[in-house]
Amino acid sequence: MKSLKPQNLSTKTFLAFGDVIELSEKPNDVTKNQRWANASVPNFENGKPMIDILYSALRPLEVTQLEMHNNSSQTFIPLNAQPFIIIVGIDPKHLNAFISNDHQGITLKAGIWHCSPLPTKKSVFFALLHRSPEVDLNNQTINLPTTINLKLNGVY
Repeated sequence: MKSLKPQNLSTKTFLAFGDVIELSEKPNDVTKNQRWANASVPNFENGKPMIDILYSALRPLEVTQLEMHNNSSQTFIPLNAQPFIIIVGIDPKHLNAFISNDHQGITLKAGIWHCSPLPTKKSVFFALLHRSPEVDLNNQTINLPTTINLKLNGVY
């Protein structure tokens, strides 16, 4: 079994893998609608964008499989304000783990190896923005030779 210690998710630490979606500041005027433009810019390579709801159950913090989408990004936005862990890598032999706070989402770049998000405290519902499976060609899934066990000591 291989262990990974997640680092805190931030725009800077996650830059190689995609975007962090979060409010960078409080609204100036809480009596009006305000917009944070370009919080993330997903890429669908001329495919049809879809929004699914993904339920991620609380489970052991272990990963045995990774997936990668060559032609499109994927955006995960938690709907019930819960932290989660994501394992990512440009190469499945060199992986990084990140832990979100309870008000962050992510957009993974196309071509990034990743696991499904892992909740840390309670199960999480995500809005999942992705490319339609009918045209999302070149997806890959691999089984890892060794299970990855995530260590949370000192992160939360």
